[in-house]
Amino acid sequence: MTEGRQACFTGFVKGKPALHYARGMRWVSATIADECGAVRCMWFNQPWMKERLFDTCEVTLYGRCVRKKSGLFVINPSLEEPGSIIPVYAAVSGVGQKPLRDAVKLLLDEYDEPDPLPRTLVERCGLMDRLDALREAHFPTNFDRLAQACEEEGLQSLLHDIELPLAGVLADMEYRGILVDRAGIEAFGKELSAALDAELAAIYGAVGYEFNVNSPKQLGKALFEDLGLPTRKKTKSGYSTNAETLESLREYSPVIDHILLYRTYQKLNSTYVEGLLKVIGPDGRIHSTFNQTETRTGRISSNEPNLQNILCALSWAAGSASIS
Repeated sequence: MTEGRQACFTGFVKGKPALHYARGMRWVSATIADECGAVRCMWFNQPWMKERLFDTCEVTLYGRCVRKKSGLFVINPSLEEPGSIIPVYAAVSGVGQKPLRDAVKLLLDEYDEPDPLPRTLVERCGLMDRLDALREAHFPTNFDRLAQACEEEGLQSLLHDIELPLAGVLADMEYRGILVDRAGIEAFGKELSAALDAELAAIYGAVGYEFNVNSPKQLGKALFEDLGLPTRKKTKSGYSTNAETLESLREYSPVIDHILLYRTYQKLNSTYVEGLLKVIGPDGRIHSTFNQTETRTGRISSNEPNLQNILCALSWAAGSASIS
């Protein structure tokens, strides 16, 4: 690759690319080498390039090569990929204001997207007017394109009569939240803790010693080696102790019922006690997010937390539990 001239350079990534942080920005550094030498590259504010590049990965770069004290660098190259324009700088701390501004300006001119670069970087270079103009130019285009697609597919009624009004309803639901009985959940948690302790004591008494019931390896040893229960499936790590296996062993030992109950109580505690208590807001309500276009079937889903996974019925008593 000739210094100072626009050229094409093909080589292999030497070593693992590194992700750096400075001044609230990120960049990936990598060395591209061939039989003639090596070029140091910096992908500025393109953190995903760390996954795109890997040791011995072959790449082709297009750009102008310059020489710094620390070696050769490629300025503003692009990868040999359709639609790929990835800026490379010698270093974040070593790039002056003018060359950085020129590079960002060039990138804004070449990108055909409304948000090609982080806002902080564009503000630093004093080019927000260009970014705003780019966004204004693209927004009507995208809106018109989507509106035309709705019209061609005959979806205007669905959009205006159902989806948009529903979006307002879901926004109100998220804002209002769902009132939660914190004291009731905490009381239920105390009952579950007592039930868990009782089941653990029963399991330890049946096996003859204390162990980690949540460890499949330790549980498998206790059931199949120490108690001599008939084995079922085996995995790479040892005996299978999944629910199907334990259900098939109920008739051989009463300890199986205690283990299954322990797992049920543990699930209730982690999901419906600890899980709900940590997402209750200062207003005593849970503010979930309702997703209007997430599922393929068209139904509404929710997350953080998933309120559609709450129990609709629970028959509870010490020593027994059924969930539906």
